[in-house]
Amino acid sequence: MSSFNLSSPPVSNKLIRLFSYVALVFSIIFGIWYQICLLDYREWGDESETIVAAKMLARGMSLYSEVFNHHGPLTFLTGYIIELFGNFSIREHRIPIAVLQWLAIISIYFSPLNKNISERNIYIAIAIAATISLLPENNLYGHTYTYQVLCGIFLVIIISQLTIPSIIDSKSISPVGFAIGNLLISSLPFLAVTYMPAAGLLYLASLRLGTIKRSIYYLAVGLIANIIFLGLIGSFKGYLAYHIYLNAEILPLYNNGHGLFIFAKNIVSAISSSIEGLMSFAGLLFILSILINKDESRISWRTGFLTLAILSLLMRGHAIHGVPFWYCYITLFVIIACQNEMPIKQKLLWSIFSIICILKLVYPLLISKNYFKNEYRKEVTEFSQLVKNITDEKDKIIAYSFRNYEYLASDRLPASGHFFYLPWQEKYNENPKLGIAISACKEIDEYRPKIMLIDKWIVWGRYDWNTYAGCVQTIIDKFYSQLPDRPYYIRNDLFDKAINYHKQSLSQSRSNK
Repeated sequence: MSSFNLSSPPVSNKLIRLFSYVALVFSIIFGIWYQICLLDYREWGDESETIVAAKMLARGMSLYSEVFNHHGPLTFLTGYIIELFGNFSIREHRIPIAVLQWLAIISIYFSPLNKNISERNIYIAIAIAATISLLPENNLYGHTYTYQVLCGIFLVIIISQLTIPSIIDSKSISPVGFAIGNLLISSLPFLAVTYMPAAGLLYLASLRLGTIKRSIYYLAVGLIANIIFLGLIGSFKGYLAYHIYLNAEILPLYNNGHGLFIFAKNIVSAISSSIEGLMSFAGLLFILSILINKDESRISWRTGFLTLAILSLLMRGHAIHGVPFWYCYITLFVIIACQNEMPIKQKLLWSIFSIICILKLVYPLLISKNYFKNEYRKEVTEFSQLVKNITDEKDKIIAYSFRNYEYLASDRLPASGHFFYLPWQEKYNENPKLGIAISACKEIDEYRPKIMLIDKWIVWGRYDWNTYAGCVQTIIDKFYSQLPDRPYYIRNDLFDKAINYHKQSLSQSRSNK
């Protein structure tokens, strides 16, 4: 009996290690398969906005001076590069996101702190399932090409390669991990200025006296590289006017406002508004309590800065804006969990949980065949068919108020730098800054697109179309006619052609039914 007890743990450990490799391989296989399906999954207006802007930039227009956008310049890097080589849609622009997600997972796997192989494999299998199958759901849109997802990916690499190793064992940080971590920290504010607090706090959490000079060097390199890219695709004055001033001064007039009290309120709301939020916050506190015990500093100030950095990611609330928070959560869970070798019973428990997570990947792929089909984005829309019938390839169109996907479906560029139009854009134009102003009305009136989609959205149920786009409506009333029962406006000289095609398509649609 005693000899059995002596031989059991080694045998069990070998079996667990074998299982961990099997679980990791299967999670990778099904994870890649799942990602391929996600290339055609739910469309998100902000994602289409990013892609349309990237197309305009790749065709020589200047960000912030000729193309209006709220987002930071680094958001457009992959889109801009892709569009230089052709004309692509959502599927192609999601491929870099999928690749970057795997780079983030690899950075966790090869974090200098993860040395227990079987534990690492099991937890990474769970992380793959969480990143690829859970983040796209529940209005998180973790599969999309958006700045929030890019921020989350950056944070995974920063935390796994630099910040947590700096807290637990600074000697373990590799030169490559140190360089990339600091470069990405300096890049976070160029995705969105709201990530500046997180960037500063992460830098402080990762700082060691012996590495200050090197860290400043890499921060400077990252800063210069981002400034050069901004100069390449956009306007410095426009960046200050639209991304900084408009977001800080104009946009708060229409949303919940800005300021420390509002941001704190948003963080509390994000945590307390659901059971999932409360459970995640409790789990985060538990993980951080373990990290505090490992922190070499007496008052754990580095862990304190890390905590504040993660919470600052919720300053704009939950849903898609909370995606970076969840990326951090997954990273902390894996790295902290791998610090101590688990007893056999605990390994078995987590092995079972990893199977459940892998089944989450398997279910829509092999069992529920309609899982993705029910949420497939539309390749063709009624409006896009009409556009292609009455316009040429080089013609430009308008899709207002916020119908960015129609540009992609129609394969047409916008006729104005304001390719969407919302109240704060009109408000800014009342008192533009630094000489930066894009006039949608002037551009539309000069170009006179053959067709426009104008849905006259009452923004958030509060701001009527005529309160923010009256001048656009004046142009419509003078030069355009509306198709019956559709928000499609055709230039008067083409109206007969458009309505004949529209009647034919409706008749064909009825006969097909």
